[in-house]
Amino acid sequence: MSAGTRARVRELTPQAATRRLGAVVPCTVLVGSPRQRSRTQTVTELLARRTCDQLREAGVDVEPARLIELRKLSPIAFDGQQEEVQAAIADVMRPGLLFIGSPTYLETFSGMLKVLLDLVPRDGLGQTVAVPVMTAADRRHRFAVERYLAPLLVAMGARVPVPGLSVIEEEMPRIDGLLDSWCEDSCAQLVAALEKI
Repeated sequence: MSAGTRARVRELTPQAATRRLGAVVPCTVLVGSPRQRSRTQTVTELLARRTCDQLREAGVDVEPARLIELRKLSPIAFDGQQEEVQAAIADVMRPGLLFIGSPTYLETFSGMLKVLLDLVPRDGLGQTVAVPVMTAADRRHRFAVERYLAPLLVAMGARVPVPGLSVIEEEMPRIDGLLDSWCEDSCAQLVAALEKI
């Protein structure tokens, strides 16, 4: 994190060590891809790790991310796995930081992600600062994250203070630079939003 970003973060949160951000901030990563070792999971986990590292540099105590892979809960309708599904919902609803990643299917997010989020109570993300993440094969789907996933999270009560991250398949070789740029632009706003939950 640059010195300028650190200064902006501290300016936004002058009492970060003694207010709510003085407590450990939970972090959850929810991945709605049906594929093992998918690009979506890679990008979402990398972004969560990079963001949490920068928040820690800024003085925010963020716990290690808790990963939920929806492919491990499939089929999500739910014989024999209800307990795991309820545990996933409880993790998603934890107050704190939530990264939600999905591949782009039919120009929107995955069906398995929609099924799980349909089980979250209305306003169930009211204590959550959410970061939507989507991957796509085609540049035409670049804005699906802002058109579909971000508005859904807002409708569920989440604070979505920064633009979602959209990564096109051809951008994967330079993913580190994309993540660094996103984090540099977004860290201060995330801290400000976390301070309000």
